[in-house]
Amino acid sequence: MRISSLSQSRNKTLTKPLEANEVGFLHEDKTVSRIVKDLRRKKYGPYLVGGVVGTGKTSQIEIATHLAVKNPLVVHIKFYDQEEYRNKFEEILLSNLIKTVRENLDRSSKGEKLLLLLNACEENLKYTIDEIVQEKKAEGENSQTIISAKDSASSNFGISASIPVSVGAVTKMELSGEVSRDLHHNQEKEKVITKSRVAHRKLESIYMLLEALSDFGVIVIYDELDKMNEDALDVLFSKYKELFVEKDMFSFFVVDERIYRKYQNPALVNNPICTYFMNAYYVPLLRLDESLRYVKRCFAENDYIKGLLSYYSSLGNYRVLNQLYSMEQNQCDGMSLGKAYILKKTVQSLKKQYFDDYMTDVLVRKVKAVIEHMILIRKFQVAELAEDLKQGKFGLEIWPDYTEIIYSVIKVIKEICPEMVTENSDTTKLIDGEKLIHKALDIRNLILCDEREIAVDKESGRVKEEQRGRIQEYDMYGSTSRFPSTGVRRIEEIWEDVTVLKVADNNPDSYRDILIRILETSFLVPHIQVLVMRRARGEASCGFKDYEYTGMIIVEKEAYQVAYYVDRGSYDLERKGAIIDLIEQAEKFKIAVCKATLLELIDIEKEIQYIASRYNQRSDVKEDLRLVFDDWKK
Repeated sequence: MRISSLSQSRNKTLTKPLEANEVGFLHEDKTVSRIVKDLRRKKYGPYLVGGVVGTGKTSQIEIATHLAVKNPLVVHIKFYDQEEYRNKFEEILLSNLIKTVRENLDRSSKGEKLLLLLNACEENLKYTIDEIVQEKKAEGENSQTIISAKDSASSNFGISASIPVSVGAVTKMELSGEVSRDLHHNQEKEKVITKSRVAHRKLESIYMLLEALSDFGVIVIYDELDKMNEDALDVLFSKYKELFVEKDMFSFFVVDERIYRKYQNPALVNNPICTYFMNAYYVPLLRLDESLRYVKRCFAENDYIKGLLSYYSSLGNYRVLNQLYSMEQNQCDGMSLGKAYILKKTVQSLKKQYFDDYMTDVLVRKVKAVIEHMILIRKFQVAELAEDLKQGKFGLEIWPDYTEIIYSVIKVIKEICPEMVTENSDTTKLIDGEKLIHKALDIRNLILCDEREIAVDKESGRVKEEQRGRIQEYDMYGSTSRFPSTGVRRIEEIWEDVTVLKVADNNPDSYRDILIRILETSFLVPHIQVLVMRRARGEASCGFKDYEYTGMIIVEKEAYQVAYYVDRGSYDLERKGAIIDLIEQAEKFKIAVCKATLLELIDIEKEIQYIASRYNQRSDVKEDLRLVFDDWKK
């Protein structure tokens, strides 16, 4: 099968979270780098990770832990209802901890001792309330308990009598309603005490395991908390502060934007839980320019209109974007075009420089909610619509309020399609969405010409029509793309732990479809390197002098390096132009190109460390039996 996009190189479906070894598919690394720094400093304790559902929070934690910790033990905890984290926390944590340790037992130097401890902990895990009740019953079988009862004789006269009975005899007695209530109360009280003992025993087992796991870096990810009530963290920290704060482990609490805001709100300075977190990370939605880079890089998207529509549908949500391109569904009608353009222009008019990621996320989602509601209900009072939206899903107290957003949206609509708006008064509006359908072509032209850098033919001075609809550098980077690069970008040293990702094998088209797109979407990456390796084909060349070429792009972020490569993608006698295009594009973007000759066939994935060591020593070591760096001509 021809691989024509980076996403096709992934073995799993796009909708599944990224795993630790899939750092090559990570688009943005801001959060990853921050988490890596905290983990490497061994800042044990609880961490808050917030963001809209689908932004890749869990994936980024998973990747960061394996980048930062040499021997991590990652435990995933998922809560599916309120009962689980309120009353079954110890059981869920202990069972998952035991399961994860057993799966990684061979990595510990304390194998036998740890196995014995695991067996003991499993026994405590199985230790139920019924077993404790039986133990207590056996201990107190002969003890006497005084209960207040009414015997049949005295009850006729309303006289109460105190009767000594054994605990065992209580169940055999026929008690009156009053005694039954007293006994029921005592039983319920005992049941609570018993539950507490069971939970305490399991918590002690957790503490013992954590002490024994010094070989590992223990990292617990508490997921699915975004589906819980907003008081979920209050409940957990009120019971388990010692576990989260005082033990040598990392606890990541993955929450939605509601809960994140609650514990990051400056107005809530008296909330002690805010002070417990070692750090808080917000994983934002992709902005329009970032979304365009993502779809071009991962899905080989070149069409600006389709990129804009996918942004409106997803608002830069990774999961939704992946779903859209998995289904290949993207409506390109006038209505969709109009709404996407209105969103873009309205956000531009309202967004302020001081907005952080969280505030920008809220703004974008509120603007889209306004657009959808206005077109859906058609006729409305501004104040009533604003109040309805405020009470809804995105009713977050952040400027601008819904009233201002509504007026801003109407202003944009008047600019692009004035016949769409009818104003009966200052407050009563009629929005006719059907007008957008009839102006599809006009809106398309507006979108393609609006604040975009269009390629112009130098000789004729005319716009290159084939380029007008393509995603340009300006679309992905704005005015930043006009800034001159300071010298040639290169990687000084390839790390030993560089991640290798083969994107294609024996496919010359993949140089253009994947590798060159990685170059185009890495404009802001300061450390990037192109490595081109050639090897004589020998007998496969049928007597002709022929080389096969492998193209590699090494991208260095703050916390990691990824080497993307197409293995033996072109030959001197077949499609050599593909590798030449890669070299020329790299030079165009002022990215250094390093050339090497392989003297034998090398499995790059297995021997990347060897290639890295030769690259790092190339100035000192001129020759090698397997790999020589030489500046061969195109």
